[in-house]
Amino acid sequence: MAGLNPSLTHPAIIRLRAMLEVSAVLRFLLCGGTAAAINWLARIALSLFLPFEVSILLAYGLGMFVGFLLYRHLVWPSGESRPGKQVGWKAQVPAFLLVNAVGAGIVLGASLGLVQAGSALFGPSAT
Repeated sequence: MAGLNPSLTHPAIIRLRAMLEVSAVLRFLLCGGTAAAINWLARIALSLFLPFEVSILLAYGLGMFVGFLLYRHLVWPSGESRPGKQVGWKAQVPAFLLVNAVGAGIVLGASLGLVQAGSALFGPSAT
């Protein structure tokens, strides 16, 4: 490792980097799990007084919004999409919305398909 700063190859520094990486993965998983739980709980609550399809889309939007904020503030607080490349939130929003719009369509289609399958297998009272 000639030419490298000896302090960067010190075992304590290497362990610290590994811990930070694990910490980032855990933060990512916790933020995603929290956003998914909010999406799921919101869908159940919204279904009490809104049509099924509307509750799915509104809950998905809420989960998406919460996920964006959590990831932005807890996982990638510096706004770096890649090491050394900082991106402002205004530049991230269009791509985030596009990806999640596709995801919302998939979730809505899968949910409606499961309702249809449930009705076909167990009768209309099952849904």
